[in-house]
Amino acid sequence: MKTNLDENQSRAVTEIPPQVTHPEQEIIPPGEKSTAEKERFHSAQGFEPFAQFAAAVQDEHARLDLLEHLLDSAFTLPGTKIRFGLDPVLGFVPVIGDTIGAVISLYLLNEARRAELPWWKRGIMVKNIFVDWLFGLIPFVGDLLDIGVRSNTKNVRIIKEHLNRKKREK
Repeated sequence: MKTNLDENQSRAVTEIPPQVTHPEQEIIPPGEKSTAEKERFHSAQGFEPFAQFAAAVQDEHARLDLLEHLLDSAFTLPGTKIRFGLDPVLGFVPVIGDTIGAVISLYLLNEARRAELPWWKRGIMVKNIFVDWLFGLIPFVGDLLDIGVRSNTKNVRIIKEHLNRKKREK
């Protein structure tokens, strides 16, 4: 025979207390992403690894400058004024390093799409990335070309010129 205490205990175990939340707080079912997470993901348009990067740097020009700096001019060769970035450093790992550099450079292509660059300008950017990747496959020579050619800098310049032109037209 059950006592009142047993009934209260079983009811306390089976009843789920209501969630106390802030009025602005979003209740997220298990397995789903919050609205903020979805917006961050869509802002990077499928580039999940770059979603936090895109969310952290909201200004388009600042985001482009930061990525260009990291890829093409983050470091200085000691004793010289020669600057280089992660792109030539990654290039020292045969094939894989250059491919990773090209994939990171494709993020700039995504930024160009978001900035509504015409298809022919994006085609020039693809050519720059492809040539950088292709010559990067040549050991050492490709890394020197990465330092000299700076395809990411060219691509950022193309995007910025377009953004500035759009701003002037408004």
